Amino acid sequence: MKLEDSSRTPYIPQVKILKRPNDAKTVVVSEKSPSRHPAKTLQQREAEYAEARLRILGSASSEEEQSSRYVNIWF
Repeated sequence: MKLEDSSRTPYIPQVKILKRPNDAKTVVVSEKSPSRHPAKTLQQREAEYAEARLRILGSASSEEEQSSRYVNIWF
């Protein structure tokens, strides 16, 4: 059972759209801007991937290489 208090006015929220000040600095990132990290060569990326794979899985070879070994054993 809900009792209404007729002596109170209901709360009606007001929505205001605020503008940012003109002196606010916005950061614009261009696709052509130089990145913080220099581009890595394919060999560098492959070496880093092999190191991470060895560290995480304990194996430096990919699943494809491992599956091809098993296929070659049986034939």
